Amino acid sequence: MGFHRMLVQLTWAGVILSDMAAPATATATAFPSALPDCPDKCGEIQIPYPFGLTEGCYLKGITSFFINCTLNSRGEPLPLTGNVTVTNISIIQGQIDILMYNAMDCYNELERSTLLHRLPIQMSKHKQCSQREKCSGIGCCQMQIPGGLKNITLEAYSFKKHSFVFDFNPCSYAFIIREDKFKFSPAYLTTLQNNITLPMVLDWTIGSEKCDLSGNKSNYICGENSECVNPMYGSGYRCECKYGYRGNPYLKYGCQDIDECKEHNNCTNKQRCVNKPGSYDCLCKKGYHMDKLERECVRDQPAIPPSSPSTGQSSLAIYLAVDTNTNTNVNC
Repeated sequence: MGFHRMLVQLTWAGVILSDMAAPATATATAFPSALPDCPDKCGEIQIPYPFGLTEGCYLKGITSFFINCTLNSRGEPLPLTGNVTVTNISIIQGQIDILMYNAMDCYNELERSTLLHRLPIQMSKHKQCSQREKCSGIGCCQMQIPGGLKNITLEAYSFKKHSFVFDFNPCSYAFIIREDKFKFSPAYLTTLQNNITLPMVLDWTIGSEKCDLSGNKSNYICGENSECVNPMYGSGYRCECKYGYRGNPYLKYGCQDIDECKEHNNCTNKQRCVNKPGSYDCLCKKGYHMDKLERECVRDQPAIPPSSPSTGQSSLAIYLAVDTNTNTNVNC
């Protein structure tokens, strides 16, 4: 799994990760998400294939797609990948949301370290920065991480063991976080020690080869009515349902036809919707026909009754006017 579009937030040191996830299209249709006879949820979290909860229900390979559904201290289901909590898995975006640990280096009045958690991280010791409501001055620093980054380490540290700022800032922090979940506040100087974990997003792909090399191999897993997509960054490939289909493209028959006639479509009130695989047609309702010039359905015109049979002879109207005189006027 690789990081995607991350920013490093240093305190201080911390890392901000851009949220690339998009909301899935709402639908009342239930599409399969896991392999047959496999559980697809850990608590309220959906676990779609290639991820899985039990043996035989997840994809094996270079990357482990196993999700360990355990119980937290309150006895509630808790999905884990490795030792971090999973909060969402997106098939459409190829991303997994997790709660990553916040590295902390805290001190007491005796300048003794009361380290709460440390992540291995290497950052420049000359990166000091933050002012007021922005993380861009002394005390706070953030930076962009290039797309495609696979590994990163962070370390929280203090130059003077917080001896001059202990009354309002007893800790140093280093963390990775989704950008839309973070807005700098001076209050974080003391409150961040209450956040053991913070939301983060990782990319995931299948294997290490791109589509042109994977498509003809026996372990290629994109199902019917789907297509292979190369990720913007990193190696491997992803699967997407073709236009007009929806579901899990990593299952053999996971991408199923969308009945657009039961959802949003472009048919007018003069048309009836007819669904077909991968698409739909808008046909004119009875009493209407398609106007080829206007390209819209117009009402049928009533038929004109046929005229009387012609005799094949011309008619001539003659007007006669007779007065009392002996002369007769004929007007033709």
